[in-house]
Amino acid sequence: PDYGPLGGSGVLIPNATLSLAAITDGTSNTMMVSEHSDFMIKTDGTQQDWRGSQPWGWAIGVKGTNIPPNFDMTPDRRAFNLTTIRYAVNQKEGWDGNKSTSGVGADGASNTPLNSAHPGGVMAVFGDGSVHSLSDSVALDVLGRLAVRDDGQFATGY
Repeated sequence: PDYGPLGGSGVLIPNATLSLAAITDGTSNTMMVSEHSDFMIKTDGTQQDWRGSQPWGWAIGVKGTNIPPNFDMTPDRRAFNLTTIRYAVNQKEGWDGNKSTSGVGADGASNTPLNSAHPGGVMAVFGDGSVHSLSDSVALDVLGRLAVRDDGQFATGY
């Protein structure tokens, strides 16, 4: 879709209600929510506010039908406040601002990196209610494992 690929392996996915039993990797091993707002630096050096819900707010939701990976984003093509892990924590520089090539950008893009205004990383809430700091240096494969609820792979070292 125009706003980047949208995965369906997380905990909070469009048009679905999942029980805690669906988190087969364990609630203490699975990230549910993370910080997701700060300025990013475009390739021309300008700053742009790139939050997943910008400018609408966290409760806007989605307009598409079905459940990922068969999520139909027509006609609106946006999935607010959802992130498919494709980029490192706080990867803030070098964006061209083209949502259709990167899936990163304001107003519903689904691949904006987990980011925060404070240095060093982001805070994330796990399925068991615990809150963890995820470092900027966490490996992308580890971040991906934390975001998937049911792949049988457990992440360490974050």
